[in-house]
Amino acid sequence: MRGVICLAVVVWGGWVCEAAERVSVCALQAEARRWEGKSVEVEGFVSRGFEDSGLFDPGCEGGEPVWVEYGGTAGTGVIRCCGVAPQRLGKQPVSVEGVPVPLVEDAAFRRFDGLLQIGPDRVVRARLVGRFFAAQMKGGTRSGYGHMGCCGLFVIERVVAVSEQRGEEIDYRAAVDQPEGATSFGDLMARGKRWDWLRWQREAEMAGNEWRVNDARRVAVEVLAERLGLAREEVSGLRERNKRGEQIWFAWSDEARGKRYFVVVSKPYFVAYYARNPRKAAWVVRAVWATDER
Repeated sequence: MRGVICLAVVVWGGWVCEAAERVSVCALQAEARRWEGKSVEVEGFVSRGFEDSGLFDPGCEGGEPVWVEYGGTAGTGVIRCCGVAPQRLGKQPVSVEGVPVPLVEDAAFRRFDGLLQIGPDRVVRARLVGRFFAAQMKGGTRSGYGHMGCCGLFVIERVVAVSEQRGEEIDYRAAVDQPEGATSFGDLMARGKRWDWLRWQREAEMAGNEWRVNDARRVAVEVLAERLGLAREEVSGLRERNKRGEQIWFAWSDEARGKRYFVVVSKPYFVAYYARNPRKAAWVVRAVWATDER
């Protein structure tokens, strides 16, 4: 059944109801202009963090990133840009490109918003009805929404359903902390080929790959060696440095390169959700920080 949103029309003193068309996150990103200004129903992951309020699916191959806001007068509390204070409550109802966007603030919305506000950042999976606005070209310049005009915009009108969050080892954070005390660093996972998170989970479910579920250290060694072009045996002495929530940090020093590496491993919710057996979610590397050795 398609979601239905009704907008109050003051001029006519009545209501206009519009059926929301079902669309995948990947289609929304790949064909942003097709869905411009439309009411859509979508199921996917929503992230909230520092300068982050996004709708995504780990299986998508790219396309226009999607920023998320609430309709009505509710706010996500996320910083968009340049010293503008985040807001949880607006003075006026949201209107985008002259289109008013309401919000149904019911129990489902309160649960969704409550989960998103946990910790410094969070990921929640939900089925949502909202209105989509694609980034525009204005005067030869791309003009988008969200942080620094990064994205298309999905404004939530109604939360249809929220997925449970009960996994004991599952990492529900949207981000990975940066190395403490490091003045210069980079994430090696952000370079080169795209990492297929869902493939990691599928491979973990194959016979002989139980180590991807049970051995976080080996996963860290395998990925670090691949990123540096080394044999696995060359990454010796990798040690667990600490644990931050459900994220495990490993450290390794490479004297030849004069570098120190931190490998962050966890079982992210946006990967574990697709596990055939919730108890067999795969360990995956979320970041490989490279810093100058001190």
